[in-house]
Amino acid sequence: DWDDGTDTEWLGPYNSGQTIIASHIWDSKGNYAIKVKAKDIYGGESFWSDPLEISMPKSTLQYQLWLLMNHYPFLKGLLGTFY
Repeated sequence: DWDDGTDTEWLGPYNSGQTIIASHIWDSKGNYAIKVKAKDIYGGESFWSDPLEISMPKSTLQYQLWLLMNHYPFLKGLLGTFY
């Protein structure tokens, strides 16, 4: 739930504990509280997660640094103090 009236359809299935990355583009700047939930292979659904508060837009530099650090984890130590 991207907190802008949209959500992503179910993704997967994935193995338990596997990290999944999803992206979204907001049409309006503002503050959003995004949430996730899981569904098992039998159709059982979890409760919604606690919301993660975010603010849009971020600057292009911040976004580029975020992409680099998530794609190259070793950069977190180098760039983490600037992010």
